[in-house]
Amino acid sequence: MIPELIGLIGPQPPAVELSAAAAENRFNRLVQKFVQVFACPQRPLVIFLDDLQWADAASLKLLQQLMQAENLLLMGAHRNNEVSIGHPLKVTIEEISSRYSAQLHPMVLAPLTFAQTQQFVSDTLHCPVAAAQPLAELIDQKAQGNPFFSAQLLTNLQAEGMITFDNSDRRWHYDLNQISRTLLASDITEFVGLRLKKLSSNTQAILNLAACIGAEFDLATLVSATQLSIEATVAHLSPAIQAGLILPLLSHDQKFDQKTVEATQVNAVYATYRFLCDRVQQAAYGLIDSDQQISAHLGIGQRLLKNNPGLLQAIQQASRAFDSQTLNQQQFQIPT
Repeated sequence: MIPELIGLIGPQPPAVELSAAAAENRFNRLVQKFVQVFACPQRPLVIFLDDLQWADAASLKLLQQLMQAENLLLMGAHRNNEVSIGHPLKVTIEEISSRYSAQLHPMVLAPLTFAQTQQFVSDTLHCPVAAAQPLAELIDQKAQGNPFFSAQLLTNLQAEGMITFDNSDRRWHYDLNQISRTLLASDITEFVGLRLKKLSSNTQAILNLAACIGAEFDLATLVSATQLSIEATVAHLSPAIQAGLILPLLSHDQKFDQKTVEATQVNAVYATYRFLCDRVQQAAYGLIDSDQQISAHLGIGQRLLKNNPGLLQAIQQASRAFDSQTLNQQQFQIPT
């Protein structure tokens, strides 16, 4: 699961094959023990998990197991409008609350009030609150109190020249009429898309493939998907990083020498990135038409299999385990 650990614990023998249920219990137990390595009274551990509304049943079951760990604080975020009564996450939270002694502290992050949006615009433009009010009203109307959307709107308006800095009187100015027409004609997704379209075609192509990989991706997989050199991939990705659309989780400014890093060694490169948020990933993904999306996913999968011979065997083993579990649950047999 975590190949990098080989540097600490050395090569490990193959895991003994078990039934699907036993293998799942073993996996959950090992993850719990692994977390306990880092969570102790001297240094308690905090784990933050985002977008829990998309978690599958197996992940939610693992989450319940982790709740039994000591010296651990789990923080999770989800969208209220996507978690209704009966949703697997809601059921899991109720089970955790009733079965375990862990204390649950729900917090609702409400949208920014108009006063907060007005203060946000005032702080951004370094102007009095009263001077920020007309623009804040437009931002609040369009972003509906969403901090990310509000920031994206201000950033894009400045990039479009509708918010400018006057060097003569040393303050920011904005064209309210032009901004009003622009905001009425567009939605927030279009603004994120506009930022992407201002990047070079090479950078857009890289982001398209990255969006197909997922909200988080590593350099090795991206290089495999692009079939470019490591240096070229990093060069095309850098403008998106500088624009704040992609965040490096590990250092990306290291110098890659293509002469010393062969294609077969690309999996040794562990630079990891993630999109600023899922909206940016969705905007990048939306720049590809449906036919290209299918082709991109297929191409990425084929190249991953080619560069990772052991991956196919792992997929087949997982598929057999899943089929076995499904058959046991449904209590019927299919002729071989």
